Amino acid sequence: MTEIRFFALGGLGENGKNMYVVEVDRQLFILDAGIKYPSSELFGVDEIIPDYRVLIRAKDRIQGIFLSHGHEDHIGALPHILKDLNVPVYATNFTMQIVKDTLLDAGYELENLTLNTINQNSIIKFNSVRVTFFNTTHSIPESVGIAIHTVKGLIVYTSDFTFDQSSDRKYQTDFQKINQLAEKHVLALLSESLGSTLVLNGGVNQELTHRLNSVYAHAKGAESSCRSSFPSGKDPAYRRYLAQKSTAKKKIATSVVGPRSASSISPLAKAI
Repeated sequence: MTEIRFFALGGLGENGKNMYVVEVDRQLFILDAGIKYPSSELFGVDEIIPDYRVLIRAKDRIQGIFLSHGHEDHIGALPHILKDLNVPVYATNFTMQIVKDTLLDAGYELENLTLNTINQNSIIKFNSVRVTFFNTTHSIPESVGIAIHTVKGLIVYTSDFTFDQSSDRKYQTDFQKINQLAEKHVLALLSESLGSTLVLNGGVNQELTHRLNSVYAHAKGAESSCRSSFPSGKDPAYRRYLAQKSTAKKKIATSVVGPRSASSISPLAKAI
């Protein structure tokens, strides 16, 4: 007889501190581990994390922490939690690069941790339970939803998402996988509700892309300097420059990761 329970340690009715725990036959699966930034009246408080003390007593039953994307309200508590719960962490390549950067800043030695990189086609088995993933669209690359397959049915965790198929193909929502999950017996849908009451036209990304590209298009110096180096418009190096410039515009318009040092941004950029 399969027993399933799930509960949240944060993220419900608040902006930040996202963390779900799903228990299947005494196996624990943690979905995200984020921080929440304090309000103005909490003087001296830098960040708020989920109260995970209940998990310390059951750490031997934790199968892993599964991350949906790289925003701090979903991964920012890891440096705190991994001090007490050194369990495997699963994330996409881009998200994992941010996680590694954050853990290094916190003084961790990565070789002492179990950090597993996954993609939307990964299938991870834990006895009778399988964990799979599906691509979602969000304001950061390589965002995924997470599905926990049990004998009784599925628990589907969406995390933050939008529906915008005008983005780069790599970052579009995988509706085919979502439809496949819907055809199975879904026991519970754990969906993000933040912003669901706002009335928007769905064109936020296009507006941001237009504004950023406009800044690049009207910037002075860069292209004229390149033209002086490659006076012929047919020069292969100049054509490569234009192609790279166009690609850079799209990537920067697609994702804003947040303030980090130049040395930290380099591995993140490679992960896109």
